[in-house]
Amino acid sequence: MAASVNQDFTTYSGDDVYPIFTVYDGSGNILDISTVSDIQWYAQKDDASTPAASASKLGGTIAFVTTGVDGRFQVTLSKGVTAALSGFYIHIAKIIDALANVTTVTVGRMQVGLKPAYTYDATSIATSALYQVRRWIGDVISNDWQMTDEEILYFIAGRGTVLGAAADCAQALADQYARKPDVVSPGGMSTRYGEIAKKYSDMSAQLEAKARARGAGAMPYVGGISITDKTNVTTNNDRVQPSFNIGMTDATLPLPMPANERNANPNGGGSN
Repeated sequence: MAASVNQDFTTYSGDDVYPIFTVYDGSGNILDISTVSDIQWYAQKDDASTPAASASKLGGTIAFVTTGVDGRFQVTLSKGVTAALSGFYIHIAKIIDALANVTTVTVGRMQVGLKPAYTYDATSIATSALYQVRRWIGDVISNDWQMTDEEILYFIAGRGTVLGAAADCAQALADQYARKPDVVSPGGMSTRYGEIAKKYSDMSAQLEAKARARGAGAMPYVGGISITDKTNVTTNNDRVQPSFNIGMTDATLPLPMPANERNANPNGGGSN
C-alpha cells in the first residue's frame, strides 16, 4: 500500500469543514477499508510540531462516506477546532487494520484562511510598502506576477526600506531565472532565461545604488560646528588623546607637562 499524496484542501478559521479522502493501493487502485479497526488523522505545522488538530474513527470524528468499500472516509473538523488555526498545515491519515498494523494512507496540505497571493492597487501606493516595491521591480501585471505578497513582505522586513527590499527582490528573481536553461521551441521561438536573469541582476544593482544614494535615513556627521558638541568631545576622559595639542612646542624643561593640554573654552581662547 502507498500513501496518496497531495490530497489538499482549503478552509477558513471558524468554519465547520468535512474533507473527504480516498485510500489507494500501491497500484493506484481504490482500496477497501471497510474492515479497518481505526482511522487516525492529524494536522501539524511541520514534522517537528505537535498536532494542531486531530480526528479518529474510534473517537467519532471520522466516518466512512458509504461503507468503506470505496476507500473513502470523511473527517469532521468543527468550528471550535478551525477557529484556533491559521495558515498552512501538513495533514496525514493512517489506518490501523485488524492485526494492529499501522499504514500511512494520505498526505497533503491544509490551508486555513485563503489569502490573495498577489495584490497591487495603484491608488494605495503612497501608503503601501508592498505596492511600492512591486512598482519599483515592475511586478504589477495581473496575469504575469513574479513574486507573491508574502515573498515581498519577507524582503521588506529584512531590509526595512522600500528600495533595499526592491533590490533584494530583483536579485532573487535574477537567481530564480539564472537556474533555468534557455529554451528553443519548434518554429524558432525561444525563451532566453539567461537574458531575463541579467536584466533583473542589473535592476538589482541600480536599485541598490538608489538605496545607498538615499541613505536609507542615515545622515553624515559633521563635527566642530557646535559649541556643546565640542565641549562634550574635549572633556571626554575616555577619548584617545591626540598626538598634536595646544602648547606641544612650549619649553617645559626641566619637567614635561603632566598631560596633553586642551582648549578650556571650545568657543576660542584660553587653554589648560
